[in-house]
Amino acid sequence: HVHVHVHVHVHVHTDHPNHHHQHQHQHGEENSGTNLSSKEILALLKYCLETLTDEKANEAGADFDLLRMLHHLCSRTDYVAHYRPKHEISYILAELQDRLSSAINQKHNKASGVRPQSQVLLQTAKAFAALMEQTSVRLRLGMHVCLAPCMELVSNWCKSQLASRGTNSTGVSGMLAYMYSVATNLMATHPEQCVEVMKRVGRPMLTFAKSCYPMTSGFQKDALIEYFSAHLLVCETAGYLVGLMPGDLGLLGSASLDATQIESLLNLVATGKEVEKVVTSASSNNSTTHHRSGGDAVPLARQASKSRLKGRQKMGNRSVVGGQKHGTDWSPLGKRQRRHLELCSRLLRCSQRMFLADAEEDTVGLSSTSLLGDDDDDDDDDE
Repeated sequence: HVHVHVHVHVHVHTDHPNHHHQHQHQHGEENSGTNLSSKEILALLKYCLETLTDEKANEAGADFDLLRMLHHLCSRTDYVAHYRPKHEISYILAELQDRLSSAINQKHNKASGVRPQSQVLLQTAKAFAALMEQTSVRLRLGMHVCLAPCMELVSNWCKSQLASRGTNSTGVSGMLAYMYSVATNLMATHPEQCVEVMKRVGRPMLTFAKSCYPMTSGFQKDALIEYFSAHLLVCETAGYLVGLMPGDLGLLGSASLDATQIESLLNLVATGKEVEKVVTSASSNNSTTHHRSGGDAVPLARQASKSRLKGRQKMGNRSVVGGQKHGTDWSPLGKRQRRHLELCSRLLRCSQRMFLADAEEDTVGLSSTSLLGDDDDDDDDDE
């Protein structure tokens, strides 16, 4: 036996949820380059996977640190680029799915080693989400091969949470964003292949997301907003595949977005309070940026409004009195606010199209009935 001692210095982010969301948009800095060779990266991954299957290491509580290491190895594009889909990626998915499936099937999870089971599962979900983001979104690998089992795993997790009503648990609320991130990345990347899969497993994901949305905030709410957008995309793709007009929603079995579901989603994401929160957070972010820049930075929209006002002054526009500007300064929205408002607009468009379609059917039905009545009158006159 040859014993290999590997000393690894891995920079691992803190477990604070907002901290993860901030680092999601800094892949350029994280992937600036590595001094490790391909053989060294694969050796680290092999060591990590082999040790995770060691029962003695798991009993000693090493699984938590090993899963943190695996999360790091799956969160960098320059690492994942060396993994082969039928070998390393398949082995990673098998290990993560086995851990998540065993936790889902157990009604009462016991502590593993010196760490609570919820923290171990949270690290597993982080590695799962990171691998799906790198492979399906950034590297554009053909992950449609493992699409069905991954979506079924997320659906089974949602079923278990609905059955246990564990939305108030710290571990569950932490896993929510990562599990839905897996489904969102797969649906956004492979919407055509997700149509048939969502007919089988989509209902629990939609139901659990709607029940959790009022209790979430921050990056967890962002994950649900992105999931709703991806679910809507799959419905639009289902309609396109059967020959409907672009934008019309197709059927996804029990996970279909009919008029009732669209209305319930609008009542969640497009209420006055929700829109007010979006606008308030956008204004607070812009004011923070302006304060940090020392008050010298002026948004582009504000500069454009100043130039338009100057033009109006030259034209003698009476809306500007005494050369002073009146009204609200326009500032650009952040990525989070844009996605939220885009989802609201898409849902409103779907609701309007459904309403017009129903009104058109009613009109056609009334006209056909009146035509039948006219034909009966003509027959009576002939008699």
